[in-house]
Amino acid sequence: MAGFASMLGDQLPDTVAPGDTHTEKLCEGIKAALTAIAAVIARNRPAVIDGIGEIHPELARSIRQDVILSDMRRADAEGR
Repeated sequence: MAGFASMLGDQLPDTVAPGDTHTEKLCEGIKAALTAIAAVIARNRPAVIDGIGEIHPELARSIRQDVILSDMRRADAEGR
């Protein structure tokens, strides 16, 4: 579910009225949180992601991308 929610989070910015910077920032924060949640679950249960890939390859790919993005954000925050 977290991976699917994260995948849908990419659509959040499309719902914001042009020029509404507050809501844009809020949507970006929600999207980042969903990505981080999906990445943590994927790291803790990698075999589940392989199983998802057999049923829904696009979702599994999205979750793997969440892991990569989460790792990049962590490295950036830690100054690496």
